[in-house]
Amino acid sequence: MGVLRGALTRAGRHSHDLAERAAEPLGKWSAGVRGARAVPGVRAFPRGTLATAERVFYSMQVAGSERDRVTLAQIAGTAARHARRTTLSADQEQAAVGELIEAAAGRGDLLAQYAGLTVGFHEGDYDEALYLRAAQLCIEAGADSSLIPQWIDEGRRRASVVRAERRALTPA
Repeated sequence: MGVLRGALTRAGRHSHDLAERAAEPLGKWSAGVRGARAVPGVRAFPRGTLATAERVFYSMQVAGSERDRVTLAQIAGTAARHARRTTLSADQEQAAVGELIEAAAGRGDLLAQYAGLTVGFHEGDYDEALYLRAAQLCIEAGADSSLIPQWIDEGRRRASVVRAERRALTPA
């Protein structure tokens, strides 16, 4: 966690602050399932908000080429799959790092991009620890730690765009 902690500090956050942040309450928004009965005082999540969030997060200069996008998707899937476990044994961690090295195919910049974007975008979320574990696996697999702070900032910026859209859709 030392490299990630240093990257977070350079990006303007202290790693202990991230662990202590509470998740924002969902308030009166709910999942909004088609055909579900209305519950008094609960509004469905506005249609298209999730699609907008995904579009903002994944389409804004995520990768320059189609090959980079595919590699980034492979990194994301591998890191997320291994980070779901709260603890990894030494053998499991070694296997996870090996898979990430193989998926990245020598692209430390893409490992850094995924690590930084996910840490910045999910900062303060209820599942933030999952993304911190995924980022740490990417760092251990050879992410370029000098690039992580700028990607953390970009992840925060993308998250703020999504939050602003959400606030705009929230009735006063």
